[in-house]
Amino acid sequence: MVQPGPSPNPQLTQQFLSSVLSQRGPSSLPYAEDTKWLIRQHLLALATAYPSLEPKTASFTHNDGRTVNLLQADGTVPMPFQGVTYNIPVVLWLMESYPRHPPCVYVNPTRDMVIKRPHPHVNPSGLVSFLYLQNWVYPSSNLVDLVRNLSLVFARDPPLYSQRRPAPAPAPPSPSPSPGQGFGLTPSLNSGNYAPRPAIPPRAYPASPYGAVPPRRRRWGLAADPDGGPERGL
Repeated sequence: MVQPGPSPNPQLTQQFLSSVLSQRGPSSLPYAEDTKWLIRQHLLALATAYPSLEPKTASFTHNDGRTVNLLQADGTVPMPFQGVTYNIPVVLWLMESYPRHPPCVYVNPTRDMVIKRPHPHVNPSGLVSFLYLQNWVYPSSNLVDLVRNLSLVFARDPPLYSQRRPAPAPAPPSPSPSPGQGFGLTPSLNSGNYAPRPAIPPRAYPASPYGAVPPRRRRWGLAADPDGGPERGL
């Protein structure tokens, strides 16, 4: 299971947001001045309701090559599934037009995960689309309600699955075992010879046609999806 990161200190989160949203000049974030207070409130409420999602700033590259520094919420969304709560890694990008327009939401699989294909709400690049985003209404729509609805959507149809790994070949028996050892002993669970516990519900499926999905961190952009689907974040 993906473990959520340590809970951010609410006071530090408040100081961070106040600092980055009050900057002026070339280093200022590209949000309208009359929306910055609401942006701050949305992210503070999100960090309080979902401490696993941490507000950050990161570079985002647009299709035309422009790079801008934007706010994001990076972490995991809880997903109840068959009596167990899993943590789905996601990134919520607050684009320049936020909060008048919804954020861009991506699932952010680790190397051991693959995106379910097809999925009704997640394209192969990880871009999320569902009713709450499509019906975003300013100023009432907000990040807390978005994540709450996203958790319910994922619970009905999990977007990620653990990548299956081949079982390690058994070690040949030693011809002369050392004292205390026997032949054909099974390695302990802590020996590192076993694949880790699945991060999300297991499911029988063929090998991923595109291999392990590298984690997307910090730098994201939009590029045409090689499968012909909607654009994706890099």
